[in-house]
Amino acid sequence: MKSMILSRVDVSGFHTLYLVAENKEYYLFRQAYRRGVADYYRKGVTVDAAINYSKAKYDNSVIHTMSKLLSHIRYVEKESGIVVLDRTRKMKNFRKRYL
Repeated sequence: MKSMILSRVDVSGFHTLYLVAENKEYYLFRQAYRRGVADYYRKGVTVDAAINYSKAKYDNSVIHTMSKLLSHIRYVEKESGIVVLDRTRKMKNFRKRYL
């Protein structure tokens, strides 16, 4: 199963973004409600599409959310010991071969 980014809107009007990887949900961050972000992440988006700026269609709120996602995903990878990003996967394979 591909890793996905989900957004849920709570009663107080905030987005809560989650990373779904290996059948577990990991909390990423919470931000103020923006309609563009709700439309883009509501049904779930793969991690590759969630970071791809060309799919933002010049929506500043989606672009700002994408810029925050990468650092939060890296933090969750480090703390939980999971591999989500291709960069992390390549780096781990490199270390196994040469170190």
